Formats: sequence, structure tokens, C-alpha cells
Amino acid sequence: MRRSVTELIRRGFDSALTNWQVILLRVGEMLLAGAIAIGLVIAILVPVLVSAGISHIDWKDVDSVQEGLMAFLTANWWLLLWIFVAISIALLVFVALHSFVEAGAARIFLDADRRAGDGVVAQRERFAAFSMERWLDGAKRGWWTVFWIYNIVWGIAGLILIAPLLVLLALMLVLGNATASIVLGCLGLVLALMLAFVIAIVTNIVCVKAILDAGAYSLTAGDAVRRSWQEVRSDVGRHVAIMAILILVSFAVAGVFSTASMGFTFHKSMSLALFFAPVRIIIQIANTIVSSFIANWMFGSFAAMIMERRS
Repeated sequence: MRRSVTELIRRGFDSALTNWQVILLRVGEMLLAGAIAIGLVIAILVPVLVSAGISHIDWKDVDSVQEGLMAFLTANWWLLLWIFVAISIALLVFVALHSFVEAGAARIFLDADRRAGDGVVAQRERFAAFSMERWLDGAKRGWWTVFWIYNIVWGIAGLILIAPLLVLLALMLVLGNATASIVLGCLGLVLALMLAFVIAIVTNIVCVKAILDAGAYSLTAGDAVRRSWQEVRSDVGRHVAIMAILILVSFAVAGVFSTASMGFTFHKSMSLALFFAPVRIIIQIANTIVSSFIANWMFGSFAAMIMERRS
């Protein structure tokens, strides 16, 4: 049974709304990642910088700060290597944490669509599949596979994006003309940003489908990525339509929250800024919750597409 885009979007919405608890887990992931990032800065970077003598820089003098930082980094080049290693480890931790959450979410939304049945229209209550035990089971079983799915897909996407940038840089060096190089560089930057946007959309689709395929068919990371790419290529229309609809919804929601936040930002009084700070925090939290719901909506919609193949 092949469902229309409207049916897939509706099933994904009902599934995401019914299993709203996954939103809390995504918000918890963001808070934990933020806490880890702050902890890394405080526990690793700040003590190293202070012990290396950077505290002696006069931060009130701009020239002194620039000269002090250059002298500091030149004399302590090993610190750059240490910062690079620390950031790399932090990124691996963040990807692993996100993989854990996504693997659990995949289990929930695959089971939710399975429970809802094969009908075009299903009662919203039938999508109820969340339990902490089910989510943890899916997360523990699938996080390692999801971790490698992210590394494979985003690694390939990065290589695809870097290749034209290297070609552009080579052309700028070959030209040897400053004006022509600037024009070419600006034009290339615009095209690179457009290419990056397209690559990000395609990569996101492939990643989500691969995560769901791995959960639905018990595949390895490589097999899940290959299957996902084949499915996207053979059914480009529905995949792009679902993603386009959800991107438009995301932009609309972001616009509403940005407008609401700006209304409490543009004022000269510091006391008013402090007074409205809780309101801006509440708006940001609401934006995070809605963004998490949209991510679940995408999972639910793509899960419905996968389950139709098994019905």
C-alpha cells in the first residue's frame, strides 16, 4: 500500500503528538549537551589557559590583548593541539549522546506506526507506543549503529562540500588578479552556501531514513545507509515533499518565536532587559519544544513510509 504525502504527514503528526514524551527526552538531550559543553570549558580549557599565564593580559587594552594572545599562542602551540583534541572528544560525546536519543526515538515511532495499523486513517490513540522501557531498549540496541550512520553520511557530505571549495581556491590562486579573485570568491561563496543547504537537506533525509531502516530491518550502519540512499533515489518526490513541508513549518515557527523574542529585546533600559529576561527564556524553551516536536514529526512520517513496505 502506497500512501500519499498528505497521509504520511498526517500519520507522522498523530504519532509525534501521541508520543509527546519523546519531546522531553530531546529537550533533556539539549540541556545535558549544554551542561557537558560548559563543564568541558570550565574543567579543561580555563585552568590550562590560566596556568599558562594568559591571566596576565590586560583585557582593557585591545592592542595588548591582540599582542598578548599572539605571543601566548606562539609560545604555547601545544595548547592549540590540546584544544583540538578536547573539542574532538566533546564532538564524539555529543554525537554519541544524540545517537542514543535518536535510536530510542526510532524504536518508538516504528512501533507506533505498526500499532496504528495499515488503514489510511487511524485513530490517534492507536499510535501510543511510548514507554521508558521501550525507548531505552531501542536506544541501547541501536545507538552504536546510529553513531556510525552519522559518521558515514555526514563524512561523505563533508567531502562533497569540500571538493568544490578546493577547486575554487585553486582557481583564485591561478588567476593571480586581486579583483577577479575577489569576484570569483564572492560568487563561489554564494554557490557554496546554496550547495551546503541542499547537501544538508539530502543528508538529513538519508540519515533519518537510515536510522529507521536500521531499526526496522536490523541492519548494520553501512547496509542501512545503502538501503536508505536507494529508497530516497527511487522515491524522491515523497521524501523531498515531506522534508519541504516540515522545513516550511520550521521556518514559520522560527519566525514567530523570533518576532516574539525581539519584542522583548529592543529597549534601552537595563532594568527592562532584566525584567523581560524570563520571558525571553520561556520563548526560547517553547521554541525548543516545538522544534523537537517537528523532529519527531519527521521521524513519524518516514516511519509510516517504511511500514507501508512491510504491510
